Amino acid sequence: MEIENFKIIDSNSDLDVIMEDYNELATSFSFKYLKVGVLGTALLCSSPSIYANECKNYNIKHEVQDNALSIVNDYDVSINEFIETVNSFQKITFTKRDVVHNVLSFKSLINNWDGYRALPLEIESASNTIYLINLLDEKIVGSIDDMYPNPHGTISFEWVNNLNEKVYLEVGNESFSYFVKFNSSEPLFFDNLDVSDENIEILAEYIRAV
Repeated sequence: MEIENFKIIDSNSDLDVIMEDYNELATSFSFKYLKVGVLGTALLCSSPSIYANECKNYNIKHEVQDNALSIVNDYDVSINEFIETVNSFQKITFTKRDVVHNVLSFKSLINNWDGYRALPLEIESASNTIYLINLLDEKIVGSIDDMYPNPHGTISFEWVNNLNEKVYLEVGNESFSYFVKFNSSEPLFFDNLDVSDENIEILAEYIRAV
């Protein structure tokens, strides 16, 4: 027995019309095995308003590949950002040896080294600086942003973070002074402190907070 081919031509036909044609053909014994296929095709080809027109080709292989590439690209960007962040945390500008070398070079400056009667770093200032640096851990020393001699024979250090918060330190012959600038509070000033282990440890805590 031959079964006539049929197509859903009228885009305005609703699901009831489809089911009526289906039921008429389903009386054939051989056609009953096509029930699931015919009904499934009608549903897959129907629009959200349950109207049948045509089936869109869907390539699941390409969809999976596109999604996979998108995920890989997203992870690649995230990993690069993470690496940049870690590198910024591990920034090493100076070692303790570098600091000592600079201290000695500042001590070796001649009088009037800036053309405005500046003094070289004085012996006591150099000694206090080396003592202070030796009490700071490598991470604090490594995060120094700048160090330089001052015209009156002292030496200065700066620590600055990405938020422009900073600690500024000056070491002299008999004492050291520093100020701390956090965005969440007014600047803090600490003047003429003895070069003692206790005072240096308090300084270190502020530097760690930057």
